[in-house]
Amino acid sequence: YKVTPANINGPERKRNWAKDPKIDALFTLIPSDYKGMSEAPYFFDRGHQAPLAAFKNHNKWYVVNYLSNITPQKKNLNRGAWKTLESAERKLAKYYGEIYVITGPFYNKEKPINISIYKSVDYMIPSGYWKIISLKKGAGIETVGFIFPQEAPLNSNHCQYVNKISEIEKISGLKFFNG
Repeated sequence: YKVTPANINGPERKRNWAKDPKIDALFTLIPSDYKGMSEAPYFFDRGHQAPLAAFKNHNKWYVVNYLSNITPQKKNLNRGAWKTLESAERKLAKYYGEIYVITGPFYNKEKPINISIYKSVDYMIPSGYWKIISLKKGAGIETVGFIFPQEAPLNSNHCQYVNKISEIEKISGLKFFNG
């Protein structure tokens, strides 16, 4: 997603969670699937991949509240290092004019996190998240990568999770950039 100053500076928006209308109900979570996830023993928030605060003034701001953009994220991570990184993204966009972010979950196949909430469906929960921020600086492009475990403490700083893009490629199975 692209973060620009024009999209940041807008009215406060409500978090109206919704099923993504472009995804069949068999393949996506719905708002009621999160019932009970914020409480013990789970302590999960609805974690945005692309944050609402970066799109407050965009004409399609509401799509960031589709559950295709939301994953179960531990409260401490969502309200700690993940939140401070989202804030840093907006500051970078204001300073540089725009930034680009690539983000997603990762899963540890040897140690999967599966939970059942109020119905008999098992949910595979991400083991953590990664993020790559790119910005134009002079004639070049600078990038920085982050890998966050679900269990990141509330008071941790996003800078503690800086990581090589090659490590993100390993855990995501994706290839970024040429070269």
